[in-house]
Amino acid sequence: MLVGDHALTARAAEFAFAEVSVRGVDLVVLATTKTRKASRHHEFTHASSSLGEKYPDVSLHYACVRCGIRRALVKASAESQLAVVDAQDRDGLRGGLAGMLGNSVSRATLRRSDCPVTVICGRGR
Repeated sequence: MLVGDHALTARAAEFAFAEVSVRGVDLVVLATTKTRKASRHHEFTHASSSLGEKYPDVSLHYACVRCGIRRALVKASAESQLAVVDAQDRDGLRGGLAGMLGNSVSRATLRRSDCPVTVICGRGR
């Protein structure tokens, strides 16, 4: 299963760990040199350390690529059962369907992915 580093929130981590545990597959976090942000990486790392205790069967892997996260997610989707994307509107300006579909990463992944896509909406806790 696949999650992009743009979606490194506690909510995305919880969903991804639970889903991977049920499916019995590995979780791959795609990080790009263009989108890597310390605050989001720290949030996911913190969430994943506590979730590792809750889901000890989950095998977590990181992959770093040199292209944008949209291209990386679409390319990696060819070998994944599921992609998890974050629809969080960074500016907090959109509502309704546009807000649910969120940012350009989630929209591009939904349009071009070779695997099913789960869109995580709203802020994590």
